[in-house]
Amino acid sequence: MTRELPYYESNSIHLAKNDDEETSFSTTSTSALSSENLMVTCSEGSGMSEEGEAKYSISVGVFKAIKDKRWDDVTSRAAHYPEEASQWVVASVADEQPERLLALHYACSLDAPIEVVKSLVEADSAAVRQSDQNGRTLLHWAADHIDSSSDIFDVILDLHPDSARVREHKYGCTPLHVACCRQQLGRNGEEKASHVIDRLLEAFPEAALCRDQRKGWLPLHVAARNGASPAIIEALTFACPTAAAIGDEDHRLPLHYVARYANSWNEEQLKKVVDTVVACYPAGLKRRERTCGHTPLAIACSTPHQPPVLKAIVSLLLRYGQAAVSIPTFDQSLPIHIASRSRAPFDVMRDLLIANPMSAAEQDKHGRTALHWACQMCAPTEIIEILIRVFPSGAAVTENKYGFTPLACALHRRADTPTISTLLSYCPRAARAKDMHGSLPIHAACKTPTGSIIVNIIEMLTRAYPESARVKDGKGRVPIDLAMKWWDKDESIKASLLHLLGEGRQTSMPAR
Repeated sequence: MTRELPYYESNSIHLAKNDDEETSFSTTSTSALSSENLMVTCSEGSGMSEEGEAKYSISVGVFKAIKDKRWDDVTSRAAHYPEEASQWVVASVADEQPERLLALHYACSLDAPIEVVKSLVEADSAAVRQSDQNGRTLLHWAADHIDSSSDIFDVILDLHPDSARVREHKYGCTPLHVACCRQQLGRNGEEKASHVIDRLLEAFPEAALCRDQRKGWLPLHVAARNGASPAIIEALTFACPTAAAIGDEDHRLPLHYVARYANSWNEEQLKKVVDTVVACYPAGLKRRERTCGHTPLAIACSTPHQPPVLKAIVSLLLRYGQAAVSIPTFDQSLPIHIASRSRAPFDVMRDLLIANPMSAAEQDKHGRTALHWACQMCAPTEIIEILIRVFPSGAAVTENKYGFTPLACALHRRADTPTISTLLSYCPRAARAKDMHGSLPIHAACKTPTGSIIVNIIEMLTRAYPESARVKDGKGRVPIDLAMKWWDKDESIKASLLHLLGEGRQTSMPAR
């Protein structure tokens, strides 16, 4: 099945072939368009009927020249055969609705030189006001290619400024929405980026508060999602500061999207973007979206950013206010829980604990502390240690889903020797804690294939609780019974385990 990309995921509006060799809507370069898939209809205007359309090969006139990027020929054809500029290109898209394009649409999609666009406008000035079958004006098309054709954009906007008000049919986006989803906009220079946004806002200031029909996004949401330059973010917030306080249909603010897509900027750019958005609406730092109840800080902690980016965005959000570290999500997770289960680096965990040391003692809806999650996700020993130091009693806390202590979580996840040693050194009694299945940590260790370190781990567990070798689990099994299922064929490990646990087969005892 061919997936149709929404406008905010597309890098340009065009047609090509997909991986299954069927022609389909795609984000591949338009130059991949094959001639057999393009036809020309003699119908003029945007309201074409399906009946009686006369279709001709792409080799006819101006369209063939545009496809081949023979720009001198395009200019010549437009001058001598102006009627061709009023014809529509039809792309047969498998069983999908064909895409109808005027020569101007097609030329804009291929980043034609400004002289070529002017020649097509002179041939058919009405084309500037025409919309394609999806309701996209030529300004939508130009905005979608603004990174390489800003001159074309200016020409089209000057000829038909009211097109800045037009919403396309599918998602209800204005040209400003389209321009804001162009990630390249602003990478060619902040002056150019500001010029484009300023011109669109000058033509239609209310566009800054226009929601699309898909997610209720404002242009500022779209810009934040697509990593727009700081200049664009600043231009949009300057034109309409209240946009920073408006959530989409999921109650996500632009700041939520900045936190989610922080990887889009370098550290300096990220600081400018966060500064700009937070200055317009500081209360947004504590706002929760309605899907999971995430604040921007929680979203930042849950996103797999590169470590330097995660550290930067968390540091920036905490600098403006530390209240968000104590705001739980709908499942009672604090940012410290989210960071732990996302394997956040040490610097991030440290900053969150400094902002709210008591968060290390808080439990989510499953009764898990940040230490449980750190052990579950095999976090580095330095993170395990800092969590225990901040909340020493946490090593003995049992969560309410399986009755696991952090030690049990670590053993079930094949933790390394330093992690087990750290947990036992701070809380030796955790070796005596049974889970809801009646198993001790030593049972978990024996039935988990941890490799040769199993001997070291069993030594540490039996040292902390010598009688554990004789304790049966909920199914009446002693540790050596479980261990032999994994290690019966490894004579070296088998001998060591029999030495440590063998007595459990002669005598057993219930857990204390």
